[in-house]
Amino acid sequence: MPPRRTTLTFSSETAPDLGEAKLFVYYCCYSGQHVLTTDCDLTRAPRRKTDGAFQIDTQQHVAQLHHTQQGEEVLLKQDTGLLERQFRILVGKLPFAYRSEPNGRYLYIMDNAVTTSFGDWDWSAAESSDAPPVPPCIRESPGGAETLDGVPCTTTWVDVDLDDRAPRSLFLKASSEAIRVAVVGAAGSERAASELLELFREVLQTRSAQLAVQDGPSARRPRVSVTGMSKEEVFREILKALPDGAASLLPLKINKRNM
Repeated sequence: MPPRRTTLTFSSETAPDLGEAKLFVYYCCYSGQHVLTTDCDLTRAPRRKTDGAFQIDTQQHVAQLHHTQQGEEVLLKQDTGLLERQFRILVGKLPFAYRSEPNGRYLYIMDNAVTTSFGDWDWSAAESSDAPPVPPCIRESPGGAETLDGVPCTTTWVDVDLDDRAPRSLFLKASSEAIRVAVVGAAGSERAASELLELFREVLQTRSAQLAVQDGPSARRPRVSVTGMSKEEVFREILKALPDGAASLLPLKINKRNM
């Protein structure tokens, strides 16, 4: 096998040597997109008194942005009467971070804008308002409530990315775009559809009548509809079924000897 390679992007030439440092991967709370990789643990980062934003010193920490774009300059009036300039960084049309100068030393991450790992969430606290956001690939049907046994109920759609001709059926990864699932049958075949339904039935603990496989953009990207479960309930059960280390939403460790 060829040697393993890892690429690191530093935000400053004066950024320190990471060695065995742990990197944290952060995702947008609203879109589920991966937006930031850093060796700064935001739970221990200093916070601004004005808006509660987390402060990352990019001369002391790695701070690599992903799926973001530069937004407009915003001029804000603080409670003290002073004016503050913010050069905002966007995910789609939503701001999640800013700098006080275009290429300023400090990167400020807005309060409640990012989340870390979905995979290591303590689901015993699932009723907490701090529960991780459901990725966009799991959403409630826009068509309104359907009926189950004559009772109106919610229908949830799950976008699936099939890894076909696998040794066995199982959930592999959860990302913002799709839930990746391994099946033995070929994508688009009746066998693959049957495996998909059986896997969802076992993991979600539903009846077969609550599930259906629908056509997606391609044979490898079908959609599973789940009647009688909210998107939060579906997401929680799928995360429980992910094998250790398989979830895409986990912190990373970098070993420089592998570079």
